[in-house]
Amino acid sequence: MGNCMDSPTSGLRAVWKERLLMVVVLTVQFVSRCTDTFLYPFFPQEATAKGLTPTHIGIVFSSFELSRFLTFFTIGYLISKANPKHWCVVGGGLVSVCCVLFGLVDSTSGTLYLVLCSLTRFLAGSGAAMLTVASITLLLKITSYSSSFVIGAVEGMQGVGYMAGPALGSALYTISNYTSAFWILGGSLFLLNLAQALVLPSVEQDVNKQSSINLFNIPGVLVLFFQVTIYKTIVEATYSGASNYLSFTFQTSPSTLGIVFSVWSAGYLVGCPLIPLLVNKGFIYSQILIAWVVAAPLYMLAGPSPLLEFLFNGQKYFLLTVITITISIFLAGVQLIPSFQAAINLAAVNGHEKDSMQTYGAVTGTLNSAIALGSLIGPVFGGAITQMSDFTWTLTSLAGLSLPVVTVISVYLLSMKLLKLPLKPIVGEDVKIENGEKEKLLSESTDEE
Repeated sequence: MGNCMDSPTSGLRAVWKERLLMVVVLTVQFVSRCTDTFLYPFFPQEATAKGLTPTHIGIVFSSFELSRFLTFFTIGYLISKANPKHWCVVGGGLVSVCCVLFGLVDSTSGTLYLVLCSLTRFLAGSGAAMLTVASITLLLKITSYSSSFVIGAVEGMQGVGYMAGPALGSALYTISNYTSAFWILGGSLFLLNLAQALVLPSVEQDVNKQSSINLFNIPGVLVLFFQVTIYKTIVEATYSGASNYLSFTFQTSPSTLGIVFSVWSAGYLVGCPLIPLLVNKGFIYSQILIAWVVAAPLYMLAGPSPLLEFLFNGQKYFLLTVITITISIFLAGVQLIPSFQAAINLAAVNGHEKDSMQTYGAVTGTLNSAIALGSLIGPVFGGAITQMSDFTWTLTSLAGLSLPVVTVISVYLLSMKLLKLPLKPIVGEDVKIENGEKEKLLSESTDEE
């Protein structure tokens, strides 16, 4: 939360200082995410020339997400043990150094090349997880922005980095060479991380009665973990199989595919700043449920599903596929962003501190680990079904995954209603406005609708 302001001038300085902090942190998030995806356009060809098989290349890519999954859990529960600023700087430094090292690995080949590439990606994933958890925790703790706004801003910027990474990688690879591309991006991140170290404030450690590990004793957090894992599984399964499906079914050119994927990513990015507005009005679980209910028929239509053969008579439509998946990707943000506020509220009503680094870190680490787990499962799940049948059945299966999520969330909410258990702190106990100060749960001052 912000500091008290003694005068309009000091208040203005505080506002601009807070904005500068947001800009620097979000820029580091953007470049860090770019280092993950910028090698996609050229690494597979380079790796094949070094003797790696498609399976080996998959291992290199998946090592990043495996590391993120493990590290998110760990850092989420250790964040309050050390200054989050240190986690941010170490995480950003590790990602930048690993980016540079990955370019140097090119001097090897064969098994050694595979081992070094996988190890470097694993360490980079660990650094990226540290950076994400610590950054979100700091922004939640020390800024006056609502929790949903912070999550939306970070997710949006990471989405931009994920989308821009391949284009940036192609450009760097074209104008320089393989090793130089990694040096340029890694060096840029290193310099930005130094700037981040200068603007990030130190925060005193929390002393809490509840251990952050107790977060998993809350049934609602388990429900949210489950639904976020399924959300990311569906998104990754869609992304991993859509390219081949569009190419073979509609003879879509690579340039058109690039435009399609940009449109899909833009659909997600549009939602990131809009969804927090509804969260601030108190719409949390209602948003999530509606998104899942609508997602099921959209994925059925995207193929379209073989189960809808009686409607389409075997016809497939390019625009129908693109539009339905665009809407589905937009809804993915609705499934994700409110989940963080829901988990923070559940932690607060179960004895965890409302405005605590420990709470923020545990929630951020837990739900981001669910994202990483879904990123691991999605491509394997989608690829296995597509290999046994085709991508239309994959989309049908993804529609089917919506049903258990809707069921679990509905049963949970009904149980909480019948047992008269709260989903968030009682109105009035968690809101305090004093000299321009805002508590983090201010956005939840209205009843859930």
